[in-house]
Amino acid sequence: CLKSIKDLGDELIVVDTGSSDNTKQIAAKYTEKVHDFDWVNDFSAARNFSLKQATSDWIFVIDADEVLNKKDHRRIKQAINYWQISGFNLCTKNYGNDSSISSWQPCTNTDLFSTSFAGWHPSIKIRLFQKGPQFAGTVHEQIKLAKAPLLPVYIHHHQGFSDNNKSQVYLDYTKNKLKQNPEDAKILFELGIQQKQLEDYANAEISLQQAANLEQNSILPLLNLAIVQQKQGKIDLAMQNYHRILERKQHPEAYFGLGYCNYQQNNLQLAQQNFSKSLELNPRYVDAYINLGAIYEQQDKYEQAASSLRQAIKLHPKNAQAYYNFAIMHEKTQNLPHAITCYQKAIEFNHPKKQQTMQRIK
Repeated sequence: CLKSIKDLGDELIVVDTGSSDNTKQIAAKYTEKVHDFDWVNDFSAARNFSLKQATSDWIFVIDADEVLNKKDHRRIKQAINYWQISGFNLCTKNYGNDSSISSWQPCTNTDLFSTSFAGWHPSIKIRLFQKGPQFAGTVHEQIKLAKAPLLPVYIHHHQGFSDNNKSQVYLDYTKNKLKQNPEDAKILFELGIQQKQLEDYANAEISLQQAANLEQNSILPLLNLAIVQQKQGKIDLAMQNYHRILERKQHPEAYFGLGYCNYQQNNLQLAQQNFSKSLELNPRYVDAYINLGAIYEQQDKYEQAASSLRQAIKLHPKNAQAYYNFAIMHEKTQNLPHAITCYQKAIEFNHPKKQQTMQRIK
C-alpha cells in the first residue's frame, strides 16, 4: 500500500489503532508521521484523528489492504487543481472469487492487480477531498459532500477470508448507529446487508424492507430484499419484488433472480428465458451461464449445457460449481473419465459438497 502511494502527496500519514505485528516499523520506513490512536469502537473517530494530522489542502484516503496504480498518480494530481470541486468519488475494485456477490464481474487482461482472484465487485466512495469535511458513522464511515464527481481512478482492494467475528462487530456498530438514526435508509440497508452476510435472512428481510420503503427510488434495497426472501423460500414475494425492479429498469440480476425462482417452481422454460435475458444484459454473468447449463442438462440438451458451462469456466476458471455441474452432465452421459476430472476440479476449488464428491469419485 505505502509503496504504491509514496510519491503521490506532500506528506504521508499513518494512524495505527493497536496493531500487534510490525505494521508501525514498516510504516516508519516510508514516513515519520506514524501516529497511535486508542481504539474507541468508532471508525470515524480514528479517521478524523488522521485528518487532524494533515497540513495540506487536499486529502487522499487509502487502507492498508489496498493499492493504487502508480500510473494514476497523474490523474489525482490533475484533479486537485479543480478548486471549485470539494471532492471526488473513486471506484474500488474489491477482488474475490465469489461470483454470487452482487455486481461481481470476472477479471480481464487489464486487471493487473487481481493477483490470484478471478473477479471483483465495485464500491464507490469519496476518497479525494479538500480539507474540511469529517467522516461520519461508527462503521462504514464516509465523507459526505453534496456533489462529488467520479474520478476515473481505481483503488485495488485485496480482500482476505471472511471473518464472522469481524462481521458481528460491524453488525453491533451498525445497530448502535441505527439507534441514533432509526429512519435512516442507508443505515437500514447496511444492517440488512450485514445480516444477509451472516445468513440471518429473517432479520435481513425486515431491515431491507424498511430501507426499501424509505428509499423508493433506489433499486439496491429492493434487489437484496428479493434475494433474502428467495433464500427463505418466499418465492412469490421475491418474484413480486424482481418484477417491481424490472418495471423500473432492465436489470440483469433481477432477471437472474426471476430465473432462479422459476427453477425452484420447476418451470424450466421460463427459467431458461430469464437466465438468457440476464446474459443479454450482462454477457459476463458467470452464475447465469452455470444455471443455464444446469437447465440444459436437465432437458438432455447436452451440447448447449456444455457450451454454457465452458463459458462459465472461461470467465471464472476456479468456479467449483461450474465444474461440479459439468461432472454431473458427464456422469449422466456415461463419460466417467471426464466426470472424475471435473469432480476433482470441484474439490480443488472447495465445492461445499467436498466430502460427498470424494465418495462419488470412489
